[in-house]
Amino acid sequence: MPRLVLHPGFHKTGTSTAQHLLWKNRKALLPHVEIFQIRHLAAAAEPALRFSKTQDPIELIDLVDLFENALRGIGPREGRHILLTHEGLSGHMPGWPGVADYGAAPALFAYYAEYLAERFPHHELELVLTTRARTDWLWSAYRHQMQAHRLTQRAEEFRSAHAAAAEFAALAEEIRAALGPVPVRLAPLEETRKARLGPAAALLEPLALPQALLDSLTLVPPANAGPGPKLVAELLALHRSDLTDTEVEAKRAAMLAAAGVGGWVR
Repeated sequence: MPRLVLHPGFHKTGTSTAQHLLWKNRKALLPHVEIFQIRHLAAAAEPALRFSKTQDPIELIDLVDLFENALRGIGPREGRHILLTHEGLSGHMPGWPGVADYGAAPALFAYYAEYLAERFPHHELELVLTTRARTDWLWSAYRHQMQAHRLTQRAEEFRSAHAAAAEFAALAEEIRAALGPVPVRLAPLEETRKARLGPAAALLEPLALPQALLDSLTLVPPANAGPGPKLVAELLALHRSDLTDTEVEAKRAAMLAAAGVGGWVR
C-alpha cells in the first residue's frame, strides 16, 4: 500500500535543508513519490497561519478547497507515494506577533489528517514531526524572528515568553491524542543531522524507497541558518531605534542581504 507522509513542521528543525534536498532530487524521486512543498502548499497554509493567531475555526472554512487546488489531479496512482512538507501548515512560528506557542497544532493536524484520509483512501497516512532540543530551538527561533519582523525582545526575554513552544514531547502527545490511529513519528534534528541525507532522511524513511535510489541522491548543505550573534545584536539595536517601521524594514533587508542570510545555499 502506498504511503502518504504529512510533514507540517516544526519550524527551525532542518525543514529548509530537507526541502532543498527533495527539490534538488525531485526528478530522481518522482517515479516513486509525488512531493508537494511550500511552492505548492503556500496557499493551503494561509488558513493555518490565521488560525494560529486566533484559533477561530471559521479561519479554516476554505482549507479543503485550497488543498484541493494544490493537489488537483492527484489520484491513487499505483505504487506512487505522496509527501507533503511545509512548516507553514503548523501556523506561524511562535514569536510571530500574536503567536506564543504551537497550541493550534493539534486541531490543525487533526483537520489535515481527516481530509487526507478521505481524499486518499488507498494511501496509508503517517505524520512526521521534525523537532529540536529546547535551548537550540529557542535560539534559532529568536534569530529567525529577528530577521522577520521588528522584534524588540532580548534573547532571554524571548526564551521566557516562548519556552512552552519548545516542549515538543508534550506537544506530540497532544497531537497523538487528536489524531487517534494515525501514526505520529518524531524526528529530532540532533539525530537526523547525522544521517547521510540529513533531515530529509526522516521524511523519506516511512516510504521505504530502494536503498540504491537513496544512495544516489545529491546532497545539499544546511539551509536558512539565520543571522549570527553579532548581526542579531545589530538587528536588535535597529529594532529599538527611533526609525520608522518603513525605515527599519528597508535597513534590515539591506543588512540581511549584505550578510547573505536566509534561503538555500546553491
